Amino acid sequence: MLTITIDGKQVSTPKGTTILEAAQKAGIDIPTLCHHKDIFPPEVHKNGACRICMVEDVANDKMVPSCVHPVSDKMVINSSSRKIKQARKVILESILENHLVDCDNCLREKKCELMTLAEKFELNDLDTTSVKRQEDTIDISGEGIKRDPQKCILCGRCVRVCSETQSTDILSYQYEGYPDQVIPPFSDEVSPQYHRQLKDTACVECGQCITVCPVGALTEKSHEERVLEAIQDPNMHVIAQTAPAIRVSIGEEFGITPGGVSTGQMVASLKELGFDKVFDTNFTADLTIMEEGHEFIDRVNKGENLPMFTSCSPGWIKFVEHNYPKYLNHLSTCKSPQQMFGALAKTFYAEKMGIDPKNIFSVSVMPCTAKKYEANRPEMGRADTQDVDAVLTTREFARMVKKAKIDFENLDPQEHDNPLGISTGAGAIFGATGGVMEAALRTAVEVITGEELGRLEFEQVRGYDGIKEATLPVGELDVKVAVVHGLTNARKLFEMIKNGDAFYHFVEVMTCPGGCIGGGGQPLPATKEKRHARINAIYEVDKNLPIRKSHENPAVKQLYKEFLGDPLGHKSHELLHTEYTQRQQVSTKHKEIKEAGLSDVLIYPLTQEDGKQAKVLVKPGDEVMLGQKIADANGFYGRPIYSGVAGKVSKVNDEGADIVITPKEPFDSSTAEVSAATEGAEHLEEIPNAVIKQKMVDMGLAKDFGISNKKSNIPLFEKGIDWDSRHKDKLVVNVVGNNSFITKDHRLILEHMNEFLKGIKTLLKVCSLNECVIALNIADTTVTNLLAQKLKDDEQIDVVTVTDRYPTNKEDMLVERIFGTGKSSQECIITDVSKVLSLYRCIFVGAPTLDTVITVDGVHVAHPANYRVKLGVTIKSLLIDAGVDINQIDGNSSSIYISDANGQLQEVSLEDPITRDVHGILNLADLSKTKLNNYEDCVHCGRCVEGCPMELNPNHLSLFAETMQLNKSRLFNVDSCIGCSICAYVCPSNRPISSMIKQTKEALKSN
Repeated sequence: MLTITIDGKQVSTPKGTTILEAAQKAGIDIPTLCHHKDIFPPEVHKNGACRICMVEDVANDKMVPSCVHPVSDKMVINSSSRKIKQARKVILESILENHLVDCDNCLREKKCELMTLAEKFELNDLDTTSVKRQEDTIDISGEGIKRDPQKCILCGRCVRVCSETQSTDILSYQYEGYPDQVIPPFSDEVSPQYHRQLKDTACVECGQCITVCPVGALTEKSHEERVLEAIQDPNMHVIAQTAPAIRVSIGEEFGITPGGVSTGQMVASLKELGFDKVFDTNFTADLTIMEEGHEFIDRVNKGENLPMFTSCSPGWIKFVEHNYPKYLNHLSTCKSPQQMFGALAKTFYAEKMGIDPKNIFSVSVMPCTAKKYEANRPEMGRADTQDVDAVLTTREFARMVKKAKIDFENLDPQEHDNPLGISTGAGAIFGATGGVMEAALRTAVEVITGEELGRLEFEQVRGYDGIKEATLPVGELDVKVAVVHGLTNARKLFEMIKNGDAFYHFVEVMTCPGGCIGGGGQPLPATKEKRHARINAIYEVDKNLPIRKSHENPAVKQLYKEFLGDPLGHKSHELLHTEYTQRQQVSTKHKEIKEAGLSDVLIYPLTQEDGKQAKVLVKPGDEVMLGQKIADANGFYGRPIYSGVAGKVSKVNDEGADIVITPKEPFDSSTAEVSAATEGAEHLEEIPNAVIKQKMVDMGLAKDFGISNKKSNIPLFEKGIDWDSRHKDKLVVNVVGNNSFITKDHRLILEHMNEFLKGIKTLLKVCSLNECVIALNIADTTVTNLLAQKLKDDEQIDVVTVTDRYPTNKEDMLVERIFGTGKSSQECIITDVSKVLSLYRCIFVGAPTLDTVITVDGVHVAHPANYRVKLGVTIKSLLIDAGVDINQIDGNSSSIYISDANGQLQEVSLEDPITRDVHGILNLADLSKTKLNNYEDCVHCGRCVEGCPMELNPNHLSLFAETMQLNKSRLFNVDSCIGCSICAYVCPSNRPISSMIKQTKEALKSN
C-alpha cells in the first residue's frame, strides 16, 4: 500500500490507483465531467478529457489531471488551493462558452452535471455563450436516440461506453487530437467528412451513451406528445403496458430510495394521466417463456440451431443482425414481451372488448430506448398499423407525471387491469440479467422431466458477472447454459463459439449492463449501486408472488384455451413469433475480412528499403507459376519477391524499377501455392531451430523481425547479430502501431487467433526467448478479453493494454510504457501481427508472403472492410472492389491516401500497386483534406493566452511546433501544458493548437 496526503489528510491506497480514486476513497470531492466510475468494464482507462479534476502535485509544483494521474508513495496533493480553483473555473468557463445553453428546453432538467458545476463555481451569467441554435445539426434519424452536437462538451464518455461496454464503436471523435464534435461513425482525425447519421450506422439504440452523458447532448427521442394527443382524442382507446423493470425504478424520479417497489403508484399515475387500461408486460413475459421454452425443447430434440439465443432484448437482436448475420437462425423466433402484448392487444383484447384495432392506441412503458426501434420494425404490425404505437422510457413517463402535477408518492395504489394483468414471479425477473434464463428453466425443466422442481431459484445464472455459465442436469441431458449482459461480453461469447472454444445449448443475452434494470431509458444518474438495488427488488417481487412459474399462470392457460391453441401452434406463430433481417455494417472493425480480386496487371516494385533494387530473375514473355520467386534479395535490407499469380511477365520496365505480370485468364484462386511446409510442422517443439531459421532466411522473413529504435530498424538475423538474442530478453508484438482508422490487426487476430499465437511461440523458440508481451489498445476489449481467456494458463505470453498509439517510429516509447523507464527498445525484439502470421505461414504452410490485409474506408467507399489482396494489385482495382465510384475520384471530388507503418498518410495515385508497406487506404473528400491541412494563420488575438489555466503562450508554442523549434518550445515551458484544449476551443482561426503542442511534447520526449 502507498501513503499519500490529500489536502492534509493521509490516505492509504494500492499502487496503480489514480489520485481521483484515492480522493474519493477518503471522502474528498474532486469535480469531474469526463470520469465515470461505473462505465463498464471496470478496468477501462480514464481519458482525462475535461481537465476539471486538476489538482496540484506539491513536490513537482505542477498541476495534473487527477482522474488519470497515478499516485506515488509520499505524494502530497492539494485539490482546493486558490490556484486550482481558478484553473478549474477558467476551464469550466471555456466549456460553457462552447456549449449551447438551452436549459429551459433541455431534457436533462436539474440533472445536468455541467450546470451543477457552473452553479458551484458561481458561473451564473450563461447568456454570453457564443453558440447559437442550429437546428440542422440535430440528429433525429434514429428511432430511439436524439443527438445534439451543440450541447456536446467532448468529455468522451459516450465514445468509451459505445466502444468498451458495447463494442459497437458507433461514436468517435471527429478528429483525434482536434477539438471538434463527437460523431458517428468510427473515424479519426483524417475522416471528418463521413458525417453519417445514426440511422446509417450499426447503432443498436441501446441508449447507454445517454446514461453516461453529463449534459443533454444525447437524449431519448421523445414520444410524449404523440401519447398526449392520443389520450386527448375521444375516439381512441388508450392502453398501457408496464415492463417489470419500471416498478423498481420509477420511484427514484420522485425521491423514493433506489430499489423501492412502486407498482401501485405506477398504475395509479398512468390512470391519472388518462390511460383507459393499464396492463402488465409480465403477463406476456410469462407467455414468452411458454413459447420460448417449448421452442428450446423442440430444438434440443431435433439437434438444430444450437445454441438458441434469447430474443427479448431489441438492442441485442439488432447487434446480431449487423454483426453476426450467419447466426440469425440461432435466435429464438419469439417476439419480445412488449411485442407479444402489442399483437394480443390489437387482436385478442380488441375482439374481447369489441373495439376496432385502429381505435386502440397501444403504449408501452419501458426502461429501454431500443424498444422504440423495435416497435417500429415493419414485421411488428399488420394491416398498416403497428402493434405498439408509442414507447415511453421511464424518464419520459416521469416527466409526464411531473408536468401533470400528479403527487406520485401519495397516490392510492391500484392493481393492473385484467385480462392481461395477471403474472408470475417468472415474468417479474425478466428485468434482471439472468431472469429470462431462470424463468425459462423453471418451465423447461418441469416440461421435460414431468417432475415438479423442489427449488425454484437457479442461483447459477444470477449475479453481475459479464458472462455466467452453468451446466444443469435436465432429465438425461446435461444442459449447458450461459447468461451475458453488455454487448462487449456478447461479442466475446460469440467469438468463443465461432472459434470452437465454447458450446452451449441455451444463451440469454441482455444488451445493457445488469439487464433491463440498467436500460438506456432508466432514471439518471446511472450508477452500479442503483442497478444492484433494482435487481434485488425484482427478486423480492418474484419471491413474494404466489405463482412463480410461467406455465402455471391461470390467465396464460386460459389464453391458450380460448384463443391461441397450443404453444408453437399456428396462431401462436402468426402472432407471437417473428423473423430477422441481415443489416449493413459500416465499421471495418466488425466485418469479416473480404477477398479482393485481381487487377489487369500486377506490379511488383523492385526498389528496396535501402534504395537498392532486387535482382530480377525473369524476363518479358516468361510464364510464371503462383508462388514463384521472380526477384532475389539484394543487399542488407533486401527481400525476395514472389509472384502472387500464375501468368506472364509482360514487362520489366526500362528503369528496372518494376516487374509487371499479367495473370492468366480465368484466374483460379484455388491454384496450389508452391508449398514446402516443414515436415512435422504440427509439433513445434519437434522442429529444429536450424530448420526454422533457414526457412525464414529463404523466404525473406529474417528481415522482418528487428530491433526497433528511433534511428533505425535493423534486421535481426544479419551482420553477425546473434540468433540466440543474448542481448535481448523480450518479444513485443505491437498491435497499437496504426492509427485508429486501421482495423486490420483487430480482424487478423480475431479470425486467425490460433495461428497468431502459434507464430509467437515459433518466434520465441527460434530466438531463445521466454517472454512475449502483446500490446493492445485498451479500447479493444474484444481481442483483449479473448486473448486473456486463451492465455490464462500460459506462462510465456502476457497481454498489456495501453491508451495511446505507437507506430514503428515510436516503439521505443511503447517499450518504456510497458516496462517502465530504464528499459530500451534495443533489448527487445519488436514485431507486429502481420509479420507473426507470415512466420506461421512460412513454417506451417510452407508459403511465402503473397498477399496482405488492408483496411479500406472513406467517404465514397460503399463497402468499407478489411480486404485480403494480392501484393502488386493496383489501388484502383481494390477501390473498385470496395464499391468506390472511380469517376468521383477522377473528377477531383476526393483524394486517395495510404496509411503506412508509422500511421502517416500519403496521397497516392490510383495506378500505384499494393505493397507490404500499405496498411490502409482512405478515400478522403477534398473538403476534409482542406479542413485538416489548411487552417488559417494566427491572428494574435490573445484569446488562447487569456484562456490558458497554466498561463502559457499557446500561440507561440503552436508556431514553434509548425517550425519544429523544439528548444524554443522548452524555453516557453511546453511541458507544463495540461492538454485541456482551451486554446483550440477559443481560436478564431480554427488552429489545432493543442494537437500541435501535444506533438511537440512527444517529439521532445522521443529525443
